This record gives sequence, structure tokens and C-alpha cells, in this order.
Amino acid sequence: MKFTRFSTVLSFTFLLACSGNSDPSVSEGTGGGTPGSGGSSVASTGGVSASSGGTEASSGGKTNTGGAINGSGGTNVGVGGASSGNATGGTPATGGRTSTGGTSTGVTPATGGRASTGGATTGSSSATGGKIATGGTVSSSTSATGGKTGTGGTAATGGTAATGGKAGTGGATGVCTDACPTSSTGYIAIGCEKRFMYGVNYAWQNFGTDFGGYKTWGQSGVAGAKSTYTAAIQDMANNGVDVIRWWMFPNLDTTDGITWSGTDTPAGLGSTTVADVQAALDLAATLGVHIQLTLFSFDDFKTANTRRLDRIISDSTKLTALINNVVKPVAAAVAASPNMDRMVSWDVINEPEWAMSGSDSYGDPAFGPDSTLAAVSFTVMETFVRNVVTALHAGGTAPVSVGNAAIKWAKTWSNVGLDFYTFHMYGWVNDYFPYDQPPSYFGISGKQVNIGEFPLSGLPASTQRGTGAVDYVTMVNKLWSVGYAGAQGWAVTDSTFNWSGTKTNVKTFATAKGCMVRY
Repeated sequence: MKFTRFSTVLSFTFLLACSGNSDPSVSEGTGGGTPGSGGSSVASTGGVSASSGGTEASSGGKTNTGGAINGSGGTNVGVGGASSGNATGGTPATGGRTSTGGTSTGVTPATGGRASTGGATTGSSSATGGKIATGGTVSSSTSATGGKTGTGGTAATGGTAATGGKAGTGGATGVCTDACPTSSTGYIAIGCEKRFMYGVNYAWQNFGTDFGGYKTWGQSGVAGAKSTYTAAIQDMANNGVDVIRWWMFPNLDTTDGITWSGTDTPAGLGSTTVADVQAALDLAATLGVHIQLTLFSFDDFKTANTRRLDRIISDSTKLTALINNVVKPVAAAVAASPNMDRMVSWDVINEPEWAMSGSDSYGDPAFGPDSTLAAVSFTVMETFVRNVVTALHAGGTAPVSVGNAAIKWAKTWSNVGLDFYTFHMYGWVNDYFPYDQPPSYFGISGKQVNIGEFPLSGLPASTQRGTGAVDYVTMVNKLWSVGYAGAQGWAVTDSTFNWSGTKTNVKTFATAKGCMVRY
């Protein structure tokens, strides 16, 4: 999450004054302006006949659904004087972060975007007793009880007659049906389920240490402090949340989640990282929610950090090490979990646009890098994102997105293989890219569009547009009606946006839409 405000310079040319994320130790600013608010399915019939007397056994199937959502975290923002200027003073919100810097120009709506669909079924196999594999990229289908019938499977062979028993019947090919498709034109499909991807940004319990811990600060990851995480996630579940956007490695300096060879070469995952990932999925299954893991953030580019992502992704050898030793093992940890279906989508990186210089190759306005970040070129960032997307697709079936800071850069990630687009919406974005217009208004087509961050407290009034403040329920209902595919508010651990005071609004929308907002 990052806050920015615009002032007009001629027609459709704007000055973007950004005050952005910083680590939790930095104070939130106060001042004269208005802050930006920023399966595998296994179904069998027949089966192996049981003992003499002819009793026939059968077993059910379990549907595993993959996927993860996109989004990004956020933080408290200091507010400068008018439309620019550094913020001063203030007290940070819990988990909040503040940084200042960069400007960007140009706000012409972007166009483009090309659809990509589907996934090939691999690894599914027939099994005695009629087990059916689900479609999509599947490995080692496993039977379980009580699931839904999958699609794309191969009929199993007939059962073998036991002594004195009768022969089992052959397995039947499953039929995938969606019992509760959304009535919205926007949705993210996970398997055959078409849902409005609804939830919230966690986005962390302890910034940067939830997956891997950090012994220097005496902090454990999810597996080592399960009661703390259970209470937080139970609270979200109780208030209508289905999809939880959760950050993994937003600060390479303050995590034991990654091991290193030298300063900037990733060597592997930390001793508890796999256990923490699987503990998070276990909690999601127990408490009835789903997870979207966000791997990295623009925070990883801070010039003050010892370990920085810009140094890694600008070096082909180090980038390869990052993919092979971090990204692929994390994906493998998800795939190895019996609750892998709780991983509903991936977000490669939170708001990478703040750590990019120049322009993209697709006609969007120039980027306005944050002055506290070591920015890289669009080509370097695009190559990094494409490599991560490719690795995640190879490691599982969950769809992949990027937590784009604003629809201003609508086409930036149109050529990296994303399954759906994700954009963030705060007051400074709404001033020039109205939240209540459909994706097509901004020239976006071919892929579904999720709003991965927006204020739980609603949008502030827009002087630029001459519109009043927008409350949470009004905003989410409008996103639904104009065709967005999902919405995740910011953020449970950012007190600026008051989760405790707004969570009843989250529940109100979930209750109204029912199963259409739950996978």
C-alpha cells in the first residue's frame, strides 16, 4: 500500500506526490493535506468388493482447489502540506509504514490486456475403485472422503471380486458443477467455482517475520505461535472474510525465512519456513478461509537495507538462485500440504511500480519511483515477475497475479503470463481513475480484474471529482455491480483503517452475497 495525491497540470497531465510505506518504526506524518486512503477430486463408485458375503466398499472423493489471490499490503502514510511535501510528526499505526518520495506524471487511462485461460491436466491417473482426477495441473492425486466430484478425470477400472463377494462396478467420470456461481459479471474461477474473490489484507501479524520468524527480535513464524495467528484469523472468519492476503518476505534484512550465500544470493528457505507455510494452510482449513500469499514487496528495494531485491533481480545468477532456492521451494511447500486447496492464488509482489524507473513498453504513463527505494528499469522488473509467474505455474494450479499500485499502469503486467489483474484503489487513485467505472473504462479487457487493496474505512471525498466520501458497503457493492472480480480491504493490522470498527461492514456484504463470495 502506498499513498499519493495529484494536482492538475494542464488537461490530463498531473503531478503525483507520493508518501509511501516505511517500516513499523517510522512515525506517521500529520499536516495540512488530506491523507490518501489509501483435485484433486477423487470420486469413486463401486470399488473393491469386501470380504465374503458380498459387501461392497466404496469411498468418496475430496476436491482440492488451488489458487491464490493478489494484493498488497499497506501502511500508514504521513500527509504533507498541499499536494506535495514530506510529512512530519505523528504516531505510527500498528504495523504501519511510512515513506516519502517520488513523483509521477501522466494519468491517461491505459488500454490492453490479453486473456489467458486454462491449464493442462497432468499427473491424473485411473485408480481401482473409480477414483477420478481433477482437471488442471495435478500431481499425485489422493483419495479422501467427503469431497466434491472433480472434472477431467479418467474412469477407473472395475473392482475386483472378493471371495464370496461380487465384482465391483467400474468408476464413472466425474462432472464438475458450480453449485453457487456468482451473479456478478466479474469473478475469479478456481476449478469450476466462479466466485467474487472477497476478503481482507491481513497483511501480517509481525511485519516480515510470519514465515520464517526472526530470532533477533524473538519472533516466531506461524507454526511457533499458532494461538496468536488462530485468534486473528478466527476474527476474520467470524466477520465474513473468505480470502486473506498475507505477505511473506517484505524485508530481506529482518527475516530468517530465507538463508543466504554471501550478502545477496539466496541459498534456500529457513528452518521453519515450510512448517510456517503449512501451518497457515492448516489454520485456513480449520477456520474455513482461504489464503493468497504475497511473496515480495517494493519494501525489499529500500536503500537503507543491507539485503535488497534490486541487486538480486538485476543479476541473472542471483535471480536464478532466487527462483530455484526460494520461489520453487515455497510453491513445493504449498503443494505438499494436505490443505493445498486453501491456497487460492499467488501475488508475486506488492506495488512494484514504486521501485521502477522510466516507462513500460505498452504505453502507460511513466513510473514515479519512491526516493527511498533503489529503483530498477521496467525490463529488469518485468523479467523478474515473468520468471516468478512461470515457476509458480509449474509448481501448482493456483492462479497468479501482481499487486499493481494503480489502474494508472493498466498494461504494465500484460505480458508476463498473469491469470488475472489486480489493482489497488485509494483516494489519490480515485481522483483520476474512478472506482465506480468498469475495467473496460480504463481499456482493460481479456482478463478478470480484482481490487486487491482499498481502505476498510472507505474512500475519502474527492475534490478533484467533486464527489463525497464513499463508505465500505457502497464501494464494494459498486465494484460488484460494474464487473470487478473481487475486493480485499486494507488492512487488519493497520489501525489507521480501523478493522475493529469496520469489520461489521465486511460481514454485512458477505452475508448479503452468501456463497457467491466463498470458495
